[in-house]
Amino acid sequence: MRPSAGNFKWMAWWYAALALGFTLLAGVHIVSGDKFWSIAIRLVIACGFGLLSFAEFRGTSANRRPKQDSVHNKDT
Repeated sequence: MRPSAGNFKWMAWWYAALALGFTLLAGVHIVSGDKFWSIAIRLVIACGFGLLSFAEFRGTSANRRPKQDSVHNKDT
């Protein structure tokens, strides 16, 4: 179930925080010398959450734009 329109920004920030967390987790494993596939999976997950965050921010800003009425925009 999706939250109301006012809560979309919170979801976008939540996804951004998760993306940052997985990126930092991958960085820790890079420094510790973990296996490449383990690091790659964390980076793929971070990219996925980053895309979700981008999509939520984009959807939030698109919902705020006023709709243009074609009747009022005619030059006649």
